[in-house]
Amino acid sequence: MLEIPEGQEHTVYLLGAGFSAERGIPMMDGFVTRMIEANGWLRSEGRTAESNDIIKLLKYRHDISSAALRCVIRPDNIEDLLSAAAAEPADQYQGLDRCIRRAIAATIDYTEKQAVEPKQVGLVLGNTDFNSEKTPHLWKSIESSTYKASAKAVKVPAYDFYVAAMTGLLYERRSGKHTFISYNYDLLLERSLRNMGIPMSYGFSEDELLSDDREGGFVDNSEINWNLPFGACTNDCVQILKMHGSMNWYLEYRQHHSKSGQTQPVMSVREEYEPDCADELFIQPPTWQKRQNSREGNGKEGGLASLWAMP
Repeated sequence: MLEIPEGQEHTVYLLGAGFSAERGIPMMDGFVTRMIEANGWLRSEGRTAESNDIIKLLKYRHDISSAALRCVIRPDNIEDLLSAAAAEPADQYQGLDRCIRRAIAATIDYTEKQAVEPKQVGLVLGNTDFNSEKTPHLWKSIESSTYKASAKAVKVPAYDFYVAAMTGLLYERRSGKHTFISYNYDLLLERSLRNMGIPMSYGFSEDELLSDDREGGFVDNSEINWNLPFGACTNDCVQILKMHGSMNWYLEYRQHHSKSGQTQPVMSVREEYEPDCADELFIQPPTWQKRQNSREGNGKEGGLASLWAMP
């Protein structure tokens, strides 16, 4: 997937939780605290299913808190809490698994909606190689006598600016590709790329996408138009490889091909996180046990093995 043709520049970025911290999304140590805050907000918004999932996880946190007096477990650290849960027998963990994934996504959704957006960045497009005729609608003009009208000064959302700078959109660059390997569940990167009209791909090949014309495939791309097949990517297309899944990936079980008559797991890519969706979120919680949550429900396979080795 990351093979680089000879003579072609290819820049690869690794994104962790720090990339999203400016947007208010909590790091490991503060995640449980924000989850507790999110619970009250979810109740007030009528999102009781997500609230109930958080309550179940917090009850588990309460149950293991006494163990923290005798061994190194930090129940207020989300990774420690979920790693303890993953160590439970598979049949017991299975009940927590769905709650954990939705609690994580609901907490991120809450923090994004409640946090103050980062300050916008002032940018003089006349001092860049950016085509001002293609200025994104969220980039607002700055009316000031300091700048000539021809210079076109704008206020740019912070993450649009970061992504534009990282992908070379502001200045001419040699032919090359850009790939983001992200361990984050949020959609900050995808939104900024969409805002700026930059094509993107989650790295799935044409054969991995569902099609009425052939058998096989496990990714349903029908609800969006911006996740390009890997083989269709040009140099301007940005690859996003989300190693732990994403808030807009959902696991469904459906009968796709009438010939076989069998129900198969399908990963549906959506535009955004859907709070009321009954389908399972397809994310891998931050635990030591990356093989835990199983799409087969048998506790033997799952996690990253399911995510990157689906039929």
